Order: sequence, then structure tokens, then C-alpha cells
Amino acid sequence: MKLLIYEQGGFTIFYRRLEKGAFEVPDFDLDAKSMQLTSNQLHFILQGVSLKTVRYRKRYQHKTTKSE
Repeated sequence: MKLLIYEQGGFTIFYRRLEKGAFEVPDFDLDAKSMQLTSNQLHFILQGVSLKTVRYRKRYQHKTTKSE
């Protein structure tokens, strides 16, 4: 797996290879030759968690009101 990350100071390249097995990546357009991942998706991929079985539970979100 190769990652190219841009932060304020410039680009960083990460490379990770497994001794056995393969990384599971989400479906993406092969013609695009690149894809964007959320930090959660990247964490799951690197930890070996199946992205197809991940379920996000509802969480309480406080409604904010705009005051002028």
C-alpha cells in the first residue's frame, strides 16, 4: 500500500507491505488511478478490519442554534 499525504509542510509518502495476505480496500474507479480515504477507513484497513462488516451506530449530536 502506498499513501501520498499532503500536510502544511509538504508531501509525505508511506509504503507498507504485508508478509502474508492482502489489504482490503473499498471499491473505486480503476480509471482514476487514485482514491481518497477517511482516517477511519485507513485505520480499519491497516488493522485488518473488514470494511464490509463495519457498522456505524447512531450517536447523539447536540443541535446548535445560530444566534445573531
